Amino acid sequence: MLRWSVTCVAAALVINAIAKSDTGTRLAATPLSEVAALLDQAALALQGTTSARRAHMATIERLADFRPDEPIRTLARNVGMLWISFTESNGARKTYQCTATLIALDKILSNHHCMSHPNSATNLSLELWLDHVTDAAASFRIEPVPLEQDPTLDYVILRITPGD
Repeated sequence: MLRWSVTCVAAALVINAIAKSDTGTRLAATPLSEVAALLDQAALALQGTTSARRAHMATIERLADFRPDEPIRTLARNVGMLWISFTESNGARKTYQCTATLIALDKILSNHHCMSHPNSATNLSLELWLDHVTDAAASFRIEPVPLEQDPTLDYVILRITPGD
């Protein structure tokens, strides 16, 4: 289980390093497969707090399992779960999650592939949950139109909806 915790810290460190430097240069210097794998593993570690949501991931440690003064909780405070939901053309409502990190007071960084919903999708809704260690997580609505993106480097920068 500690391996998942170390992976989450590594993902937070990678994301924060990218956020503090030239995005394209930093991402180009890191193999895309490594960045994607770290983000995917961090998403698994951060998903949900209720037993129903966590039942299929019982072996993964939640941040809530760590004391507030643990370094992993400090490192991961800007890393959250991005909830993406939309309506397909057949009327079915789809929801999935990705990892995202707060890189400015009004901007987040996530994977470009997380925004690969069908072109026919309607009612697109994005919400970022930060400090998701209790059922009272801080949540922010996210504007679905990217500020910056690159499918090759697999990143997208999105804006938090003003007023949130």
